[in-house]
Amino acid sequence: VFSQNLDTRNAMLVATFGAKAVEASIFELRKVPSSSSCPPRAGPCNFHKASALALGIVLKKLRPVRSLCSRRRGVEDGRTTLAAPARLEALLFDIDGTLADTDPVHFRTFVDVFQSEGFNGGIPISEEFFKTRITGRQNRTICADCFPEWDDARAQKFADMKEATFRERAAELLAEMPGLAAVKSWCDKSGLRKAAVTNAPRLNAEFILDCIGYSSWFPELVIGDECERGKPDPCPYLTAMARLGVKPENCIAFEDSPSGAASAVAAGVYTVGLLSSQDEAKLRAAGCSLIVKDFEDEGLWKFLRSLETVQTAS
Repeated sequence: VFSQNLDTRNAMLVATFGAKAVEASIFELRKVPSSSSCPPRAGPCNFHKASALALGIVLKKLRPVRSLCSRRRGVEDGRTTLAAPARLEALLFDIDGTLADTDPVHFRTFVDVFQSEGFNGGIPISEEFFKTRITGRQNRTICADCFPEWDDARAQKFADMKEATFRERAAELLAEMPGLAAVKSWCDKSGLRKAAVTNAPRLNAEFILDCIGYSSWFPELVIGDECERGKPDPCPYLTAMARLGVKPENCIAFEDSPSGAASAVAAGVYTVGLLSSQDEAKLRAAGCSLIVKDFEDEGLWKFLRSLETVQTAS
């Protein structure tokens, strides 16, 4: 834990406590001296002492508490295939790449803003980098990963600039995902509740919903940044279900990213993966029980029509 290799230390923290620990520990360690060596047999150096202090602060902040977003121990992220709902009561939707195909605009935007910051020597990021290191993650996590030397203010300034650029470019390009209108109609006829659950900043989430005409349809909009923890933690989905008054076993989640799918699965929700941004293998590995091309996929409709809903049960 006290290794001077920050990547190793952060990876250990991620594995044990999640991305929040990384962000918190990086913040606490910013004042650590840059010395790269310890005198032999001289005991812990200042770096190690500072590391221990920072880790202690982090662990105190992350001490387990009984709360809505305490991790569900019965479901391992990305490793459990859940049973279909015996009685469906609610549909839970991610936004980016699920309700609207936003990834092409996000990708082009990230390419440009990363280049402007000189990331990777100014070499444009690849689509694979975008899919594995950016898609589905919160901006603060992306910045902590790719620009660990930045302080919070610098990271927020970058995130605000990136999202403003995205909204400017996407204003005339976004459209709802194929088949979404039919799912909306079926949801309403079936008497189901619904919520949008996203890691996108609130301005972006509301912007996208406005662009595709779905703002008024969702009674609940859950923002990862406003939760105790964002995706891939189950907290955003647990928050959505608490607001709707439904249980995980009576819900279906729609996701397009491994991070989002892992969040829904960890919350105990049967998850449908959309192939708008990732390949099937990655979505399966994240725990998706059903993989579809989009909301027009015949496999999706065969599945939905097989379910008992609030309306059919009454």
